[in-house]
Amino acid sequence: MKIIAFVVLTSVVPTSVAMAEDFSPSSTQILYKEQCSECHGANGVSPIDRYPNVAGQKKGYLQTEMLAFKSGSRPGTIMPSIAEGLTEKEIEELSLYMAKMKCAP
Repeated sequence: MKIIAFVVLTSVVPTSVAMAEDFSPSSTQILYKEQCSECHGANGVSPIDRYPNVAGQKKGYLQTEMLAFKSGSRPGTIMPSIAEGLTEKEIEELSLYMAKMKCAP
């Protein structure tokens, strides 16, 4: 009986943990909210005319441009300082995240 209870409990706990993880924001979502959403909008559609929409842009384009801001080869006002603080992995993940956002109709 103890063996059956152990098997049942160990098979349920990982599922519960996985389900909880599905409902928590990813580190990329948090990073986007903290670093990008004020200018580019919470949903990737900018509330400010002078800042571009990022929702649905191609991942490669977004990644290339952010890396250019980071290296200083693309000038900008705010973006170079933001990009300098990001790792290349964070830039890759943010690019994918923004590319998967739905464009506004």
